[in-house]
Amino acid sequence: DRFMMVRRQRDRAVIRAQSLERLSERDALTGLYNRRALDGALGNFAHQGFTGFALFDLDHFKRVNDTHGHATGDAVLRTLANVLGTHENAVAVRMGGEEFLLLLRGENVAERVERLREAIPVRIARKVSELEMLVTASAGLVAAPARQSLSGDFVTLYRAADNLLYEAKHNGRNLLAAMTQSD
Repeated sequence: DRFMMVRRQRDRAVIRAQSLERLSERDALTGLYNRRALDGALGNFAHQGFTGFALFDLDHFKRVNDTHGHATGDAVLRTLANVLGTHENAVAVRMGGEEFLLLLRGENVAERVERLREAIPVRIARKVSELEMLVTASAGLVAAPARQSLSGDFVTLYRAADNLLYEAKHNGRNLLAAMTQSD
């Protein structure tokens, strides 16, 4: 009896620990993965077969919070998370604030990212009715060459995508800047 009791307690502790680990990898507001999730298997981009690494950032998001309040800003972020998080063959990660990472598998990643970027203001306008402004997004994308997976570590890919995101913002916002990794 004592052995069975200890075993049940251990099993409950293991289940609780696994549950807490899953919670620690999720963003509380959006339900998407958070940055911590990239420390595990998700961070092995080549092994996971990811072919695109896209950073999305909402343009002038501070104005949304300043004008309409943080509850409206949260609704905008949840809507963006829904747009990115339900995309087929992709994994969305909230990096922090209004910055999101989308890891994509498959082909035509630039076209897919551009369609998502264009869908963001439409979905936000439809879902967040109290907004009086159009909320757009800029994106930076690093794509693998045809029929290959991404190469490089997180820091290298993030730096490249972030530079492209900065380029999109510098060139007027509401744009995608993309590059294909060299062979």
